Amino acid sequence: MSEDIVKVYWQPGCSSCLKTKEFLKDNGVEFKSVNVLEDKSGFEDLQRFGVKLVPVVAKGDQWANGAVFRDVAKVAGFDYSSHKMLEPQIMADKIKKINFFARDFLDQIPEEKLDTLLPGRPRSYRQLVYHVFNIPDVFLDRVEHNKP
Repeated sequence: MSEDIVKVYWQPGCSSCLKTKEFLKDNGVEFKSVNVLEDKSGFEDLQRFGVKLVPVVAKGDQWANGAVFRDVAKVAGFDYSSHKMLEPQIMADKIKKINFFARDFLDQIPEEKLDTLLPGRPRSYRQLVYHVFNIPDVFLDRVEHNKP
């Protein structure tokens, strides 16, 4: 792996992956985009790092969780001062709204279709819905317990 190339490991349907690539573009960073579902060597790179998630940003042997922009900037080699976090009540209101609509959309999917795979991605509707409702838990674990 070339030491000077920034790589973004991602997969289709991953909104965090898209946001990570936008973040790098907005900060003038050129990068190689690696779809781990289509590029076997990209998947092997992640295994070498001991990582089982995307997005990941890597340069040489350094890598960062692509959702943590402070760490992404460090790996990519530029200064980044964090954006201002939303107030807790605003964040709670947004989460409630997202969960409300996610539940509403879930109710529209027939139960026998929940295990149908989404186009272009080995993930079912059931897994996607779980992911949507799981995001606030992951966020709270990060904030309250400093978990990755």
